[in-house]
Amino acid sequence: SNVDSVFLYSSLLSLLCGNINLIRISRGAGPQIRFIIDKLARTLEVAGLSQRFFVFTYDHDDAITSLISSYCHLRVVWGGDATVNRIRALPLRPTASELCFPDRFSAAMLHAESVCALAPAALAALLAVFAGTNRSCRL
Repeated sequence: SNVDSVFLYSSLLSLLCGNINLIRISRGAGPQIRFIIDKLARTLEVAGLSQRFFVFTYDHDDAITSLISSYCHLRVVWGGDATVNRIRALPLRPTASELCFPDRFSAAMLHAESVCALAPAALAALLAVFAGTNRSCRL
């Protein structure tokens, strides 16, 4: 499954832009997310932003999701392919947009001895390729 805290990236940016955020997290979220939400709630309270950022959970319920979606200007959906397809089938207001992040995976295999043997410039070039900032380098 996705990293528990992945919702924070888009929602905190949205909050900084002055938006109200409604975030549904899975009932199966681990203790790490509960810790993050507790710290976030305290911080938002001190900053006077607690009425602009709501994190909650509910069972998969299309009626609730449809009601929330009817107010959205932007709906961001993180989840597996089935979840994304189910939520995308629910209507949005005509002027709303939607960003979806379905199943994805990444993989990388590096030969540790070869990486450790690289000269600093070659290591920097490899890291640039790995990070996607320099696609022309071939090692």
